[in-house]
Amino acid sequence: QNILDPQQAGGALLGQGCYPLAMAQDFLGPISEIASFASLGKSGVDENDAWITRHANGGLGVGTVGLRARGSLVLEIVGTTGMATAPLAWPPTEITVRTGWGMEITEVIRDDSSVDGFVHTIREVMRCRAAGLIESPHMTHADSINLAQSLETAWRRAGVTPPTVGMGLG
Repeated sequence: QNILDPQQAGGALLGQGCYPLAMAQDFLGPISEIASFASLGKSGVDENDAWITRHANGGLGVGTVGLRARGSLVLEIVGTTGMATAPLAWPPTEITVRTGWGMEITEVIRDDSSVDGFVHTIREVMRCRAAGLIESPHMTHADSINLAQSLETAWRRAGVTPPTVGMGLG
């Protein structure tokens, strides 16, 4: 896929944004609403995106991705009694937990296994196949559909024109 080709569904949101949106959905539950904005490049694809999500359980998520501009590449999960931060890499190699009004570090969780994030996905698929499952309880078909619908909604609201042919899939 050419990330700058609108006929191949190029752009930052579909190429990169699916990961932070999936993480928000994983931590906060199904996305019930999304507002999004984008900077479109000369080819018409979204080169930089920002969004806010509202989740069915009441949580809010905020995210950005970019082909031309990069942010801090940090995942933050903020709750009523503390927060967790991790470098936006999958899987994260370190998660820092902070609690209290002063946000003191209460725990640092490290994984030095150097395992690529897709290895976990492959292991889950193998586990589900061995158990005779047709979907993972960790990412159900409903979760996948919710994520795809949220991505499409964000894409359209950001002003991206959909490809005129089947996105190179057929």
